[in-house]
Amino acid sequence: MKTSFAASFTVALAVAISVIIPSTGLADETHYPVTTKNCGRELTFHKAPSRAFAGGQNSAEVFYLLGLGDKVVGTGSCGQAISRR
Repeated sequence: MKTSFAASFTVALAVAISVIIPSTGLADETHYPVTTKNCGRELTFHKAPSRAFAGGQNSAEVFYLLGLGDKVVGTGSCGQAISRR
């Protein structure tokens, strides 16, 4: 029986995801202050952000999916209505 590439790829992807996702575990609670380094600069956050700007539709929907919709104060270009599920 001949198996298509798409079917084989789908099965391989499903297996990879089932192995990777459970091994990531849950994130530890964040303790402040938190310092991060990016582009050679250090930035310190003394408390969790109280509001955020979602630069595009995907990031806006992720905020809502994570239950952080009340913190979104603006969005960038969105091609359609943002799903607030």
